[in-house]
Amino acid sequence: MNRIRVVAVVILSFLLLSTSTAFATWYSTFDTNAEGWEAFFGINKPTEEPDLCSGSICITSNTSTAFFINENWKNWSGYYGGAIEFDIKVTGESDPKIESFPLVLLNLPGESNSFAEGTDFTVSQKGEWVHYKIDILNSNFYVTDQAGGGTLQERLSDIEGILIRADLLRNSSLETTCIDNVRVSPVPEPATMVLLGAGLLGIVGCSRKKFKNN
Repeated sequence: MNRIRVVAVVILSFLLLSTSTAFATWYSTFDTNAEGWEAFFGINKPTEEPDLCSGSICITSNTSTAFFINENWKNWSGYYGGAIEFDIKVTGESDPKIESFPLVLLNLPGESNSFAEGTDFTVSQKGEWVHYKIDILNSNFYVTDQAGGGTLQERLSDIEGILIRADLLRNSSLETTCIDNVRVSPVPEPATMVLLGAGLLGIVGCSRKKFKNN
């Protein structure tokens, strides 16, 4: 009985370890520094360090092209079905843009505007933190023609970074956009693994009961 228990526990531990560590969750909390994120104002301008603001990072700008960018998070092949989420806050004198626009862009190799663009977004609250989440699915991202087309799932291994838009108000007025708690999570553990684990635990329980009866 002890041998069956040991084998079952070893198999279960291996399954849990392999599924939980195959693709780690990427996250940035900005407690002490920008953690590899930069301020991006267009392909012809150098990137800058974003401001560190009480555990978040911020960009203050009056340009119509401003993004937070992280080029360290590359090759997203294991993240299809997962999610991108973060907290965002914008302050400034102007009103939020009326038109919707992609808030999240995934950078792909190619000419300018080579992105997988997330579904459209509009600012609903100014001056308050808003939680944003988008699932990493084909239906939520459009691969631009400049990037060579295809579906998001087909291009995940080509991703060279993530951009989060920081120009959210109208009239190119001075505005400050902050982000915090950025997280990219892989797809949750498959239900089949959970069922298999339950089955192995059942084997252990049955073996223990049989041993006691004998």
